Amino acid sequence: RELAQRVRAAYNKRYWNAEQHCYRSRNDSGELRSYAETPNVLAVAFGLVPEGEGDAVMRSVDEDIVARGNHLGTGVYAGRYVMNLLGDYGHADTAYAVAANTGFPGWGYWLENGLSTMAEGWELSSRSWDHHYWASVSSYFIQSLAGIRQASPGYGHILIKPCPPKGLEWAKAELEAPQGTIKSAWKRAQNRLVLDVQIPRGSSAEIHVPGAARAAAEPAGVEFLRLEG
Repeated sequence: RELAQRVRAAYNKRYWNAEQHCYRSRNDSGELRSYAETPNVLAVAFGLVPEGEGDAVMRSVDEDIVARGNHLGTGVYAGRYVMNLLGDYGHADTAYAVAANTGFPGWGYWLENGLSTMAEGWELSSRSWDHHYWASVSSYFIQSLAGIRQASPGYGHILIKPCPPKGLEWAKAELEAPQGTIKSAWKRAQNRLVLDVQIPRGSSAEIHVPGAARAAAEPAGVEFLRLEG
């Protein structure tokens, strides 16, 4: 823990830009280099960001992605986290726009060009067409769109936190945990969002209802915990 705090302090001392509320590096002459998404995404993912600055950092990431025409500007290391983080910090529409984008680079570009597996890189000339590098989009489907996440090892405690984007009418997913099947499904119906969740016996769950101060209908046995945002 002490080492982690020293690394955090050293990283922020060198790269944190308090004026712009994001991470920027400088060249040897002290001039700011171009903005880069990766150091900002990883800083949020690993808890390096100064207290209360997470929203601002992810806003800078979101703005850069949108400026790129809804294409990611990260490599695979930050690509593992960026889609879920966008949803967590209020940019679910951007994450979905990236996932559905059929231009280069992106998963949709692969589909438009006939790939049914994942390539090593975005280029169709990639040496491997059976690679795990960009498979993070699969966890985005489950963890962000449907919102199934483990809150403790082995899904003893479960977090259901879907991030519904504009342009998508429904999503559903299920996951086999040691205790049984976890299901999360939502759909838009008559100006409402209907959320259907199944939690296996022996597990507990915290369920976030997006876009509402309080669920319009709560099943028996559910306890209201808090309001966020």
